[in-house]
Amino acid sequence: RNAFNGCAKITEVPLLNSSKSDSFKSTFYGCTNLVHVPVLDTSKANNWNSCFSNCKHLSDESLNNILIMCINTPATYVGTKTLYELGFRSENYSAEKIQALPKYNDFITAGWTIGYE
Repeated sequence: RNAFNGCAKITEVPLLNSSKSDSFKSTFYGCTNLVHVPVLDTSKANNWNSCFSNCKHLSDESLNNILIMCINTPATYVGTKTLYELGFRSENYSAEKIQALPKYNDFITAGWTIGYE
């Protein structure tokens, strides 16, 4: 939670052992130059609120990785299952861009939505 909050200079997240993390709330909030996010273990994540707020430069690969992380989030997730809650905004990532990602259908099947379509 809040681990990289405000780290505007970070461009890439290393592969982290996040297997015990139950909250990703505001983890990458304000990482305005973040481009690459690997698939992190979100199997215990119950809170993603504002995790990617103001992250405006994520690559398509990273966006797809985030969809995979959403898919892997437990059924006990407490928030609204939308990318909007995670901090995504239409002015940065259009619904069409998200819908074109390879894991989009699995993301929808897992009960998630974009939230600003």
